[in-house]
Amino acid sequence: MPHRGSAATDLGRLRSRYPIALELRWSLTRRKITVDRGTGRTVDLSSIEVRFQTDREWTIGENLDLSIHWPAMLYGVTPLQLMVAGRIIRSAGVDAAVQIIRYEFRTRTLHLRGEEQGSEQRSPVLSS
Repeated sequence: MPHRGSAATDLGRLRSRYPIALELRWSLTRRKITVDRGTGRTVDLSSIEVRFQTDREWTIGENLDLSIHWPAMLYGVTPLQLMVAGRIIRSAGVDAAVQIIRYEFRTRTLHLRGEEQGSEQRSPVLSS
């Protein structure tokens, strides 16, 4: 018998998904404490979930914060990042999907040498 996901998982598969490979940073949290961090790349996005790949395996139900390097710039000059708080709803090896619980766009600063400072918190631009 095929495995059926939750209603949220099934709904996410029915929504329009947009294939896009963007760099991301993730933080695994348990009881509001960060227990692990790393990097990865998005595979696709929808209005309710983000599918991504990293170098680790995931457990369904884990809470993640994602910082995704957004390709558009605010006013054409200021880099943006999409901040996502969510929960793992599907996982197959290093490929996983997180259900979006909360999101917001934030500005991202650059070092003088052009390297991005990904962990810095900036002012929200748009949030859910």
